[in-house]
Amino acid sequence: MSHDLVRRQQRPSGASLPAAAENLWGAPQNNLALGMAPASNEVQPLQVVHRSLRGRYGLAILLAAIGATVGTFLGWSFNQRIYRARGLVKINPTITWVSGEKDNTPEYSRYMASEATTIRSTEIIEAALKKPEWTNVAGDNTMPVGAFFASLAATYVTNSQDILLTFDHPNDKIAQAALKATLAAYTDYRNSLGENGREMQREHLEMQKKKVEEDIKSAELAINNLRREHEKGNMDKVAEMKGVRVTDYENRISDAKLLLQQMEMVRDQAKANPRPVAEAVLKNRDPFFARLLTERENYAAEFQRLSTTLGPNNPSVIKLQNQLKLLQDRINDMAKSMASEVFGVVTPITPNAQPVEVSEVAIESLKQTIALNEQQVEELRKDLGVIDNARFTIAELMDQIDTNKKALVDIDAKLDIARAREQTINAPFITRYDPDTAIAKDKRPTMATFGFVVGAGIPVLALALYGLFDRRFRYSDEATQMGGTRGIPLLGILPNLPDRLSDPSQASVAAHCVHQIRTMLQLNCLSETSSVLSITSSTSGDGKTSLALALGLSFAASGSRTLLVDTDLIGGGLSARLNIREAVGISEAVVARNPMDMVRVTDVNGLSVLPVGNTGTQNASSFSPTAVRRMMTELRKHFDVIIVDTGPILGSIEATPVVAASDAVVLTVCRTQDRSLVEKAISQLRAVGANIAGVVFNRANARDFERSVSGISLRSVSRAQANGHSTSANGVYQDKNIGPLVHSVRGTRENN
Repeated sequence: MSHDLVRRQQRPSGASLPAAAENLWGAPQNNLALGMAPASNEVQPLQVVHRSLRGRYGLAILLAAIGATVGTFLGWSFNQRIYRARGLVKINPTITWVSGEKDNTPEYSRYMASEATTIRSTEIIEAALKKPEWTNVAGDNTMPVGAFFASLAATYVTNSQDILLTFDHPNDKIAQAALKATLAAYTDYRNSLGENGREMQREHLEMQKKKVEEDIKSAELAINNLRREHEKGNMDKVAEMKGVRVTDYENRISDAKLLLQQMEMVRDQAKANPRPVAEAVLKNRDPFFARLLTERENYAAEFQRLSTTLGPNNPSVIKLQNQLKLLQDRINDMAKSMASEVFGVVTPITPNAQPVEVSEVAIESLKQTIALNEQQVEELRKDLGVIDNARFTIAELMDQIDTNKKALVDIDAKLDIARAREQTINAPFITRYDPDTAIAKDKRPTMATFGFVVGAGIPVLALALYGLFDRRFRYSDEATQMGGTRGIPLLGILPNLPDRLSDPSQASVAAHCVHQIRTMLQLNCLSETSSVLSITSSTSGDGKTSLALALGLSFAASGSRTLLVDTDLIGGGLSARLNIREAVGISEAVVARNPMDMVRVTDVNGLSVLPVGNTGTQNASSFSPTAVRRMMTELRKHFDVIIVDTGPILGSIEATPVVAASDAVVLTVCRTQDRSLVEKAISQLRAVGANIAGVVFNRANARDFERSVSGISLRSVSRAQANGHSTSANGVYQDKNIGPLVHSVRGTRENN
């Protein structure tokens, strides 16, 4: 199909074809012929999981196995088996009490409980850590007293003469050594307590108790004395009042210092220029001086008036000038004498304050006031410091009382133990330990199981999340069952073909898919007279041009007079693949009365082409819906099927009026295409009222393709292979322009 086989279409004389019939959209649309189940509107959780892991099950199983192995190993390795060594302390319950009583079970139970506490005391543990039973086994493995205490348990068995001892440790030898050392240290402690020693211990504890009680009373007395010293215990109220006074004095000092600064500034200015300042002060203090200033103003005004009217040499003007000079000299003399006493007047910034005269006396008085206020603040601060010290002392004394009360409780408990021991001086005791250790707890199986589950689940969950957020189409059923594409029929799928197709079976299957898509369109979407079918996509590269050309060959092979129209002003892929480089084309056809003048016939019987011509995006303005419909109406008279290769619906202006004027629109979706772009394309098609016939899924992988092709299709391919059908003489397509899909359809057409 080359350029020399494309010639100008000759319009048949007197030929008249019926107009396009009404679009048969009432016909049922389904994809059962392709072996696909109808789309369901309900999305089940298991379906979401399946779609997320689909195609990744093998990788998920591999990663889950690796993760489970690692998790099991870590769970087993990072948890140790704990061994428990056990020992027993037996004390004969048949006791001769000092009080003479033969049966005193409550006292005995209390004594046994106190002994259990003594065994776990710091004194016994420190002694045990120094015993050879411990050091010979532990060696350099030192253990803190706190860790030893946490591992050691001593429990009095109720209503018996036994105290059960246990020690837990990952090393069974160390557990036994710790228990033996503890029993040895406790035995030494019991042996060290003779009759006199027990009595001395009791007396020592009683003295300690008495001292602690005296300390508590002394601290309480000191607290009461401190509170009485400070206004009968109202320290908080006194401190608050004095704090308010300090704030008041500080505000006064701040205002006084600001006023002092203003007065000193006025004084310095008056010394530099004393007369204006003195006149202002005298005017307020001396009525006579004020009258002199008024007379000076009147003389000055009269002098100005006469000198203007009579001239400066007039005797009256000269006389008035001399009087004004004498008056000014008198004012200067009075101001000079006053300037040494008062420098001016300032108004403090405090509200409702009266003006203050500035003089050396006033400045000195203000300084003394500031000093007195500062002295008051210092004294108040000393008082507050004393109160704060008293508060701090009271707080310390109260903490000391609390500590002593806690110590008193501890001393009482020890004193009870000492008194009980004093009554059991004849009670024999026996210590023994179990030479074998038992497993106290082993979390390794549980943690290994936990590690197995977590280790296997994390990679699977990661893959599922990756698949969930992956917005690309990977399988054909996703193109009509997810998001905004749900419910749109799947017309068919096309295999992923290599650029140089050499396998005849692949070519046969691809051609069969195209013919099947054409059949679906003829049955469900196109009329019996003449129909316009637009092939579009969301973006470029989805294979719409190959599908349009392949469908054109298929319709022509079925006996339909077919016209291919290239309206992709930017790409012009259809014209380029047919190697048509005409100067005129679709832009001229849209505005021409007879668009058939731009139509070219091909070497394929029944197939014609309306090329894009020498045009570009600047001609997109001519693609109005009215002009496109008028052109299509004219072309319907001559062709049964008109297949329009539009530009991408999201990236071209001319595609919108073309799809709106078409009877049906086929949306090509390529594998790995972004789902959101396809959904936007469908929304735009619906917005312009386009009839979406369905979706064609392109470049499907082999497994997806095998699941979607019916058994009849596979048998048809097998028969084609058995008959030795081939696509070309050497099995390899040489023309790279039209692509492997078109070659497949053309090859099977030629063989048939």
